[in-house]
Amino acid sequence: MNMHLILSGSNRITNTKIKELVDLKNETIYFDLNFSTIKDILKEATYVSLFKDKKNIIAFNAQQLNDKSYPDDLNLLAEYSENENEETTIIFVSSEKCSLKNPVYSILKKTNNIYDFLKVKTDLNKDIQDYCKKNKYSIGTQAINELKKHLNNNYDLIMNELDKLFLFYDSPQEIKPEAITKNCSKVADDNNFKFVDLVVGKKYKSSFEYLDELLVNKVEPLNLFSLLLREFRIMFLFKTCEKYNVSSNDIIKRYNLKEWQIDKAYRNASNYKYEELKKILLLFSTYDYKYKAGKVLKDNFLNVFLLELFS
Repeated sequence: MNMHLILSGSNRITNTKIKELVDLKNETIYFDLNFSTIKDILKEATYVSLFKDKKNIIAFNAQQLNDKSYPDDLNLLAEYSENENEETTIIFVSSEKCSLKNPVYSILKKTNNIYDFLKVKTDLNKDIQDYCKKNKYSIGTQAINELKKHLNNNYDLIMNELDKLFLFYDSPQEIKPEAITKNCSKVADDNNFKFVDLVVGKKYKSSFEYLDELLVNKVEPLNLFSLLLREFRIMFLFKTCEKYNVSSNDIIKRYNLKEWQIDKAYRNASNYKYEELKKILLLFSTYDYKYKAGKVLKDNFLNVFLLELFS
C-alpha cells in the first residue's frame, strides 16, 4: 500500500522518515488538513499524468481528524486503498497520537505503514554521540551537557546546532564545550529580518527552510507576520508614489526610514507590479482576520499564509 502515517513531534525526524519513504525529486504536493479535506487529497492522488510520473502527496496535521467523525472520509479512504494509484504515494503526518475515530489511522492500523515516533523515548546523549560519530566527529559529556543546557533538551534544535558546529570546525575532530558556548544559536532580530528578505526576494524554498528553523527556536509567528506586513506595506506605498508620480517624503518620515532602507524598499518594490502588491496586502488582511477570529492555528498559520502567498 502506498499510503503511510507518520506520528512525530519532531520536524527533523518527520523529514528524515519522509525521505526514506519517497524520492522528493519527484513531483511533491503538500496539503494541510486544517484547510484541506480527504476528498481534496484523494482527488489529487487519483489524477494520472500523461506520462504516468511518480508523485508524492504529503498531508500535515492529520491529528485534526481525531476528534470528529468523518464516515465519508473513512469510506473514501477504504475505496481508494482498494484501487490506489500505484504512481502516487500519500504520507499523512500527525504531531499527536491518533484516535480510533481518525479515518487515516483506522485504515492503516492493520498495516505496517504507521511509524510512531511519539512512543520512542530516545536517549538524547546517545543520539548526540551517534550523530557526531556518523559525521566522524566526537563529543564528550561536558560538551553534550552544554549543548542540552543551551537548547533546552530540544532534539531538533540540538541536531541543527550540531550541523552548524560541523561547518564551524571544517574538519572532523572533537567538539569542545567552548565552541558550543560561543556558537550556540541565539535567535535575534537580524535572523527575523533575514527571513523577511528571503520572502520579499521570492526565495521560496529558502523561506520555508528558514521559517522552520525560526519556529523551532520558538520565534513568535505573529511577530514575523507583522514584520512581513510592514515591509510589503512600505513597498506598496513606494510603488503607489511611483505610479502616480508623487513625492515619497511622507512615507519616509512616517516610517522613519534611513537612506539604506529607502534604497532597499525601492529595489524590492521594483520586483513587483502595483496590482501584485495590492493583492498581497489583501491577503495579509484576510489572514490577519483569520488569526484574530481563531480560524487558523497559531502554530502553522504562517506556513499556510506563505503557501498562498507563493502560489
